[in-house]
Amino acid sequence: MNQSRFLLYLGAVSACTAIGLFLLNRLPGFQVHAFFAWGTFAFFTLFTLLAFWYGRMASLSANKHQFTNAFMGLTMAKMLFSLMIIVGYFFLAKPTDKLFIVPFFGIYLIYTVFETALLMKLGRTH
Repeated sequence: MNQSRFLLYLGAVSACTAIGLFLLNRLPGFQVHAFFAWGTFAFFTLFTLLAFWYGRMASLSANKHQFTNAFMGLTMAKMLFSLMIIVGYFFLAKPTDKLFIVPFFGIYLIYTVFETALLMKLGRTH
């Protein structure tokens, strides 16, 4: 997958996610956590850009195991950062309810599916 096609797909996924997030944040229970939800959206968008760049570099490597290592490392880093974000928000913002989890995991799921499909394509083409 070339860079322009990736950016087009990422733009489409991000636009659909942003529209869904905007609509979700209009609901009374989610308005309190809107800043957290938009921060999560920005984090996963940037992480996906990083994953594409790193995965593309790894797929071009002479070491045939480099791409697998990159994929596993990115997956582990994403899970670790996600845990840190949730725990950090829980202890710093002290939310009164658990609704902040809904947009977080929705965004996490959308970008994880997109990133996995992207990295599988990168792995097959190189």
